Amino acid sequence: MVVKEVFDIYRSISGPDDVYGDEQQRWIDERLASDAVWRVYASSVSMAPMIVDLSGFEELPAELRTMFYINVDQFDGFTKKREELLETLRMNRSVIISGDIHSTFITDHHGVAEFTGSSISSITFAEMLFTKMLESEAVLQVDGLKEIIESLDLDAFLKAANTLLVEEDERFSVLKEVNTLNNGYTILEVDADEIRVSVHMIDPEYVTQKLYDSEELNSLFTTKSFRVSLDRHLM
Repeated sequence: MVVKEVFDIYRSISGPDDVYGDEQQRWIDERLASDAVWRVYASSVSMAPMIVDLSGFEELPAELRTMFYINVDQFDGFTKKREELLETLRMNRSVIISGDIHSTFITDHHGVAEFTGSSISSITFAEMLFTKMLESEAVLQVDGLKEIIESLDLDAFLKAANTLLVEEDERFSVLKEVNTLNNGYTILEVDADEIRVSVHMIDPEYVTQKLYDSEELNSLFTTKSFRVSLDRHLM
């Protein structure tokens, strides 16, 4: 958890992000120069913005009533490189597939759709985050913070902060779908006219059960569908 306002100031005065190094960056640029109909950019970390706004909790100390980046190990921590990459991807018909955040995010980067897939069976991001926070000595020292965390709807808070930021700056990436609570997998079907995406999510309580022969298996999944058209519109 990093204070957004402070981190944004740091990013504004810091130098360029050397995320990939020269050799790997050249390889990426060469591949994106392809004349293929679609380019699929695979990233081991998500470019989706993960920001929460705790300004509405009057019971918190003043220094905690602000916006936080949840995880700056992903591209929220490398905003200059993210925008540079997105500009390149916008010039070519591209989509992003990403992961390693144990959550589902469907993000519209204004001309570049990103599909972040959840973990199939390992711990979900919400459970991981809350477990670490509730074990933190800092959290236990702030009256009422433990109770707030336990009652927090992380998905709703991520969407609410994103909505607020988009209203302030229409160029800000839009979270179309957020699910930090469920396991699942994502399937992309690509043809010359469009990309069809189906996101299949299941409650974590089922992922450790033996369900190979279960006739109810399909009913345990919730499926959401999306589509990216040739004009790059995410629907």
